[in-house]
Amino acid sequence: MDLRKEAKYYLQKWFSVIPVWKNKIPLINWKEYQERFPTEEEIDKWFDEFPDAQIWAVTWKISWIVVIDVEKWWDISWIPETATSKTWWGWYHFFYKFSKPFKNKTRIKELTDIRWNGWYVIMPPSVSEKWEYKWIKKVALQMFPYWLFEDEKEEKKYSQTFDSEYEWVNEWWRNDAIARYAWHLVAKIHPTEWEKIALPLLMEANQKNDPPLPDHEVKAIFDSITSIEKSADNDRWYKKQEEVPEDSDVMPFFSAAENDESAKLEKYSTWFGIFDSALDWWMAEWDLVVISWSTWHWKTETTLTLTYNFAEQWIPVLYFSYEVLIWYLLEKFKKMWASEDMPIYCPQKIITWNISWVEKKILESKEKYWIKVVVVDHLWFLMPKVKMSDMSWWNYATYITQMVRELKQIAVRERIIIILPVHMRKTIDEPSVNDLKDSSWIWQEADEVFIIIREKNNDPDSTNYYTNHSKIKLEKNRKTWQSVQWWFTLINWRFVHDEFYKKK
Repeated sequence: MDLRKEAKYYLQKWFSVIPVWKNKIPLINWKEYQERFPTEEEIDKWFDEFPDAQIWAVTWKISWIVVIDVEKWWDISWIPETATSKTWWGWYHFFYKFSKPFKNKTRIKELTDIRWNGWYVIMPPSVSEKWEYKWIKKVALQMFPYWLFEDEKEEKKYSQTFDSEYEWVNEWWRNDAIARYAWHLVAKIHPTEWEKIALPLLMEANQKNDPPLPDHEVKAIFDSITSIEKSADNDRWYKKQEEVPEDSDVMPFFSAAENDESAKLEKYSTWFGIFDSALDWWMAEWDLVVISWSTWHWKTETTLTLTYNFAEQWIPVLYFSYEVLIWYLLEKFKKMWASEDMPIYCPQKIITWNISWVEKKILESKEKYWIKVVVVDHLWFLMPKVKMSDMSWWNYATYITQMVRELKQIAVRERIIIILPVHMRKTIDEPSVNDLKDSSWIWQEADEVFIIIREKNNDPDSTNYYTNHSKIKLEKNRKTWQSVQWWFTLINWRFVHDEFYKKK
């Protein structure tokens, strides 16, 4: 199939098309094509320069296109007929025209997203690293079915939910709404009155939802939030008391597994196809991801690439940068062609190295920006400010272990992914998880461990000690236990999977 010809066909149909790699990384700075269409001459230039490029269309007001994205053979019977593409694996894209703005929404229904503002979508017959897209209904685009989703008035109600008066929300929003209202109540009511005043108010508010959450779920949300407040370094909780946690019934294993919360975790693609495949295609909530490197091995570029890949999918990321100034990171994001509206956030100023402060900022960012991924760059900046001579190696390793465990607990408690860069010891041999610095418990607590190995330059005429290539190993993988590695090339300050480099 001549993709150059297909790109020109889509341009004639008023799609703003751009060229991308198979791993979904744009080959050009595509921001301007949110505002204007490319020319046929530009398309020729792109395919001359990148003959293996695939076609993506910008879903923006330039094309007035919105896409409903449905995953994994999920129910599509409720979606009105329109132009539709599909992969053999069961992913669907429903293309519509729209007449008024509509926000990007993730998980409007289970395994269903809406793509519009600042997004792009693959166009058949392009292929990704995973599969090929084909038209199954190549018909005229219909008008977007606004009546199936919340209108602006309903969205306004949702945004006002967390004011002093709780207003109803539907079943898709009620968990988040109740959690946020619980935070609102515990912030205004004295801790000694939480059970007496805050909990009844929360139960009463829940009855306004359509339909309400079960009472035991509301109580679980309330207990989780008050537990966090009580354990935090908070002057309002002036008298901490030992509490016996609620009991947990012993039941048959299969019954317990059916109700296990971990089976309902949100999952996110890294956009690194080789690693997604080994991870059963996803990183998930609760994951603690360790990235290990030696000096000058592009640790920052790796964490920024992952940050970009998540944000490009509209998955909000909170970035704690202890080592690198944020203006320097901004310059690198610009070189990656990151846009200003991408959901990447950071504290304006790092004011403490206390892990409790990190957790506090995570909670604030979850409430304000719906954070799903957190990068803490890097672990050793969370160490207490003490002289190493005053701390024995055993105490130091124990403290490191405790910090990693706390971060893992935060990931589980807040249902987020935490990405944690850590140092590696110098070694003559190719490094492994056993070479992580200071404590073996770092990799034992982690769900995934990636090791970055930058290639040394053997060219005697070169002044550069390293080449532009790095081998990245998925050394630990708690999901499938597959250990894989591949070569990547740094392009526009982002790691791109190089399928053919050193392939034998």
